Amino acid sequence: TPITGLNVSGTSQIVSQIPNFGSGVNTVGITALGTDIVGASAVDASGNIWYATTAGLMKSIDGGMTGTLKDAIANSMLQSAVLVAANGYIYWGPWNYGKFRRSTDGGVTWADVGTYTAGAQVSGPWGFCEDLIGYIYAAIYTAAGVYQQVILRSTDNGANWTTSYSGAGQHMHDVACD
Repeated sequence: TPITGLNVSGTSQIVSQIPNFGSGVNTVGITALGTDIVGASAVDASGNIWYATTAGLMKSIDGGMTGTLKDAIANSMLQSAVLVAANGYIYWGPWNYGKFRRSTDGGVTWADVGTYTAGAQVSGPWGFCEDLIGYIYAAIYTAAGVYQQVILRSTDNGANWTTSYSGAGQHMHDVACD
């Protein structure tokens, strides 16, 4: 079902044709805060929509009609990855921060987990996925000099991450699990 007319804050601009990166929700025609852009979205077991914007991670409890900022990282230029895992943990990825963010309590509190190499204004998680046994994968896009794309894997709910794939000269924009 497409989300239309998501009104996050008063007079905002319409963001057109923003694709969703894995949650099954089509975010065409979302209104975001000011000049913010919606980069990714996910839906939790209660039907709440979590979406990453340039302002930070937002949550809508009313099907997308309104939203609340739940977590933000200063000076992060883009957020393009969010995942609600099967166990209810929520992950999102601020760009140029060097760490992922995770909530284990439905978005009430947030903590840094894992690390990745932050580049010169153009590196960060571009996608998350969870496989059938609960391992979490993150696609890291880095364009500081030579494109160096990495897929990281966590087998312990995000506490630790190891490199699952690394490739120079690749241009990675997402990761998918089956």
